[in-house]
Amino acid sequence: MHGCELVVATLKHRPYVIIEDDPKTPGGRSIRGIEGLIFRSLAERMNFTIKIVERKDKNRGEILPDGNFTGILKMMVDGEVNLTFVCFMYSKARSDLMLPSISYTSFPIVLVVPSGGSISPMGRLTRPFRYIIWSCILVSLICGFLLIFLLKITAVPRLRNLVLGRRNRLPFMGMWASLLGGLALYNPQRNFARYILVMWLLQTLILRAAYTGQLYLLLQDVDVRSPIKSLGEVQPRTMSFVFCSRGASLRVLYRS
Repeated sequence: MHGCELVVATLKHRPYVIIEDDPKTPGGRSIRGIEGLIFRSLAERMNFTIKIVERKDKNRGEILPDGNFTGILKMMVDGEVNLTFVCFMYSKARSDLMLPSISYTSFPIVLVVPSGGSISPMGRLTRPFRYIIWSCILVSLICGFLLIFLLKITAVPRLRNLVLGRRNRLPFMGMWASLLGGLALYNPQRNFARYILVMWLLQTLILRAAYTGQLYLLLQDVDVRSPIKSLGEVQPRTMSFVFCSRGASLRVLYRS
């Protein structure tokens, strides 16, 4: 490159980039570290000089929601510097703005998953259904009990016999027993009362089947004991990621 000068934007990030004062180096600054030595070797091989522009705020740069840029990324887009290196991780959004180099190293991502706290016996009994289902069951019971109470107290005998059936002395107990899987204590004679009973029995049958199935899986600890084998299994479980102080690049990766 005939000794041309390239302006480089970077920042201190050990062990990849180490910037030190060096009076013997043109510009008074020298770069070392993994990427610093690679870039110095390229400068010697391709015959170009280096002018270092160090970002004191240590801002690699990101793409804002309004389409603007910050940090080193903005300097590259605006043409203030020719290239940059400082342990960049590959991302699709950044590669649309800057031409990436070939990856020279890789490292594993270690997930530390806590075992979680124990579940109380009452928690195991209520966990098969979410709060919205428990709320619907409670509302159904309250509405049913209120309707039976009003029919018992205020309704005329003909209307009470139409809904509850003739000589039905324990409608409250029959409704509660059928919910828990017991026998229907009274067999109504009218079609409308039979229709209401069949609808209630069908609802309780579906609820009990779903509850017992989920409770069996919960008692077997299927979801708790199955380990995570890939990153693809993390997203459906809605887990929260906690990064160490050097995990800024990973935050951008997981946010995307």
